[in-house]
Amino acid sequence: MAGAATADPAPTTLEGDVVAARGRWTEDGLRIVTDATIRTSDGTEVDVLAAGGAADGFGQITYPGTPWLEPGLHVNITGHRDTTRRGRSVLVVDDATIATGGGAAPFVREGPVADHYLYWASGCIILNYDSAGTAEVAGDAEFPELDAAAQAWNTGTAGCSYMNLQIGDRVTGREAGKDYVNTVIFRDRAWCSPEDTTDPKLCHNPAAAALTTLTFIKDPKSARVGEIVDADVEFNGVDFAIAVGGQTTGTSSCKSDLLNTATHEFGHVLGLEHTCRAPNDPARVDGDGVAVPFCTSTTDPAITEATMYPYEGCAETSKVSLEADDIAGACAIAPKADDPGSCAPVPDPTQGCCQAGDGGRSSSVLLALGLALAIRRRRQR
Repeated sequence: MAGAATADPAPTTLEGDVVAARGRWTEDGLRIVTDATIRTSDGTEVDVLAAGGAADGFGQITYPGTPWLEPGLHVNITGHRDTTRRGRSVLVVDDATIATGGGAAPFVREGPVADHYLYWASGCIILNYDSAGTAEVAGDAEFPELDAAAQAWNTGTAGCSYMNLQIGDRVTGREAGKDYVNTVIFRDRAWCSPEDTTDPKLCHNPAAAALTTLTFIKDPKSARVGEIVDADVEFNGVDFAIAVGGQTTGTSSCKSDLLNTATHEFGHVLGLEHTCRAPNDPARVDGDGVAVPFCTSTTDPAITEATMYPYEGCAETSKVSLEADDIAGACAIAPKADDPGSCAPVPDPTQGCCQAGDGGRSSSVLLALGLALAIRRRRQR
């Protein structure tokens, strides 16, 4: 299989100010990358390539991963030299951290964008499983586990929320990105996005057991601003052994319990953020308007025991049951009093139906809320 040749595998670290940044689409039209320039303290300017950013009215960001590189930010970057299939050498950003502060918190919603938190217009979210599944569990045992994760949210929030996670079709050949089909994908061979001839392949954080990508309307002039129109979940079968009931054929020394991981990821699909911040997360506030703390600075069980806490131990299963904080968050997003009384897939505005407020020109933004479940191998519960 053709792949990018590594010109210099040695890691490069630098600290400086982002003085220029331009986002653009990859060849497949699903992902955004940013060409940025970092100016160090001695005046040296270094050009880098980072996953995510903004282009043509859309935006994309991944957690865990690199935050948006925008002019004016002061960042610490770790990267590596790589070469595209066309022979272009680039410094690829593996990690970037922006210095920010923090305080204490309950549930956290995704967003805001233009002062609106993210939400779904429909009364249901239809999830479609990639028919390939994963080879790391016997038979088709992965699919009932995904069903159970969806049901955990449906049952746990039934008393206060109208939202319902429904299971749709088995699909083939779908990629994570803006296609208006909510897809659940297992990555057994490569924990990376597909490569092309323009850019080297951009791989996800190997510490992430899964990622969730959301597409939502960004245009502040649209009446639908903040509306989620696509959600995709990817599971990491490369760095983790995906397990069902403790059983797996994966070779990694760290088992990722599928029900545990999926329950966490489906919370992101509903519109929930992590209860605390990883080192490279931007500042945000919780449901009470209080600054969200760094995970390393809190031991509050309301944060650390929640399903939406971003860390777990190998083979951990505690996230399969929702805590009060998780339920409160889901019900704040979709309270029964706001039930739209409808359940339908989100229409693709490019197909001539239901376009956004600006005619569909630039009303959606792709947010790869890889808001992922990062597994701490040293910690088991």
